[in-house]
Amino acid sequence: MKKILLFLSVMSANSACAFNIDEIDKECSKGLIDEMLSCYQSYNDELDELIKEKIEDAKVNYENPKLAIDTQPLWESYINKWCSGRNRLSGGWGQLVYYNCMVDHKIMRLEQLNKYYCTDNGCGKKI
Repeated sequence: MKKILLFLSVMSANSACAFNIDEIDKECSKGLIDEMLSCYQSYNDELDELIKEKIEDAKVNYENPKLAIDTQPLWESYINKWCSGRNRLSGGWGQLVYYNCMVDHKIMRLEQLNKYYCTDNGCGKKI
């Protein structure tokens, strides 16, 4: 059910993500730490797939996808290092903080990709 809601939320937005980290935090704050961690990891994996799909879509459907394609590995490296730093500073909550950080930044990345690769006519159109 969570996967369906995440997919529908992202796919229904033309220029921005239709959900935010506060909604995910509310859902993932239920249960024990292992359940919370699993929840954030699940969102992290789903967001990875959505970002990959968006980049692949840009490769196929856009005349000039260079910005998204060339910056993606740099963005991934930077965010991983940023969130890993927060992990190290968080003691026993490190993994939870790491995945929360990754989810937060991946939502922002989807918003950026939607902003720059979607038009008023929707996503998937050549610029």
